[in-house]
Amino acid sequence: MRTTPYLLDSDAPIVSGGVTSGSYPRHVDPTFSFEAELWLWQSETATTWVFANVPEDESDEIADIVPERRGFGAVKVRARILTEEKTVEWTTSVFPSKQYSCYMLPIKKDIRRKAKVEVGDSATFELDILIS
Repeated sequence: MRTTPYLLDSDAPIVSGGVTSGSYPRHVDPTFSFEAELWLWQSETATTWVFANVPEDESDEIADIVPERRGFGAVKVRARILTEEKTVEWTTSVFPSKQYSCYMLPIKKDIRRKAKVEVGDSATFELDILIS
C-alpha cells in the first residue's frame, strides 16, 4: 500500500535523468508499506542472501513511477523494518525478479540482527522510493 502521494501539482515539470520536460506533474519520493516473510536464496556458488518480496501490486506501482532504473533494474530505496520494539532503517536497492513477478528487498545480517528477525519471520516494512 502506498502511503504518500507521488504526484505534485500540474505546474511542476517531470524530472528524468536531470532533464526537465514541459509542465507536467513530477514525481516525489513515495512510501510503500507492506508485510512480507523473510526468505533465503542460495546461489550456485553457495552464496546466500535473505530477501523479502515486495507485493506484486506495490512492485507494479514502483515500476510505473520510477523513470530510470539502475543496473539490473534496481531501484534505490530507504527501507525500514517496523517491530514492536524499534524501527530499523537502512538504504539499499530493490531488485526486480521475473521468477516472482515483484521486486525483492535484500536484508543483510546486521539489519536482521538489529531488528531481531530471522528467515521465516514475517515483518512489516516501509520503503521510501528514492527518485533523484
